[in-house]
Amino acid sequence: ADRQTAGRGRMRRFWWSPPGGLWMSVVLRPRLLPAQLPVLTLAVAVAVAEAMEIVAGRPVGLKWPNDVEIDGRKVAGILLEMAGQPDGTEYVIAGIGVNLDVRDEPVPEELRDRVTWLAREAERPVTRNRLAATILDRLERHYDGLHRTGPDAVLGAWRARATILGERVRVILPTEEVAGVAIDVDRDGALLVEVPGDGRRRVLAGDVQRVRPL
Repeated sequence: ADRQTAGRGRMRRFWWSPPGGLWMSVVLRPRLLPAQLPVLTLAVAVAVAEAMEIVAGRPVGLKWPNDVEIDGRKVAGILLEMAGQPDGTEYVIAGIGVNLDVRDEPVPEELRDRVTWLAREAERPVTRNRLAATILDRLERHYDGLHRTGPDAVLGAWRARATILGERVRVILPTEEVAGVAIDVDRDGALLVEVPGDGRRRVLAGDVQRVRPL
């Protein structure tokens, strides 16, 4: 779609999605348990990042679990929603939203220092159709590879673009907050956080924020 009127991100937050963006959904039927879906989120994120690098010629970073960034500003987001049971997944809808060329839309004040758009950052012209086609091509490669050979290739590609590994983070969970250093992701795509006095915590879902030095 060219625009969304009720876009939302993780935790049902409002997602600014004005005209000039790329707003798409892909239906997947992965042979994965629900507990393994975090690695599928990383696979979609890697596909989006690679597509942007191909069509725009700029390095792209990834912030766990679903933010796509250029120079620390969010340029795209991913939201996976699934239907299934604990012992199997029926289908997954991968929602992908890219700020493609939204220069004519006023950016909400609370987002001005946190977002950017691809047309402003790209080193060459980018069209919506080419970006969408390239995302689908890269997603097919990683999705098939995930089933054929496992998560290692996806995890390696994600780690190569990770923007928070080695940084201090605050993780907001449903019942608590933890702070520590993001050190890695495991084979299921969970974030591993070293928490002082509490050892290594495995985070499957949560809001991760960078802790800026004072």
